[in-house]
Amino acid sequence: MTSRAQALVLHRIIRRPAPATLHSRETELRLSDDGRYVTLSRYVERFGDTEAAWCVVRHHRVPVLHIIRWMISSGIVETHSETDAPENYTLG
Repeated sequence: MTSRAQALVLHRIIRRPAPATLHSRETELRLSDDGRYVTLSRYVERFGDTEAAWCVVRHHRVPVLHIIRWMISSGIVETHSETDAPENYTLG
């Protein structure tokens, strides 16, 4: 189970292409209550006359462990030398 209060909204757009219609899109990221899963949710809704109104919600759930493993295997290793150090930084 995920908590809506903890959601991180990545993208939100609301527009009115006509006075009688409203389009809403939202993408959010949530951590499950137990901290084991991340859920990416995409919500698209269109309000208007009853024949054209619709809503789509998609959820993609991924274990945090898989994300960390992917980050480690896909990460870029950065190396620093003495010449890369800022002027006000001294090496021990």
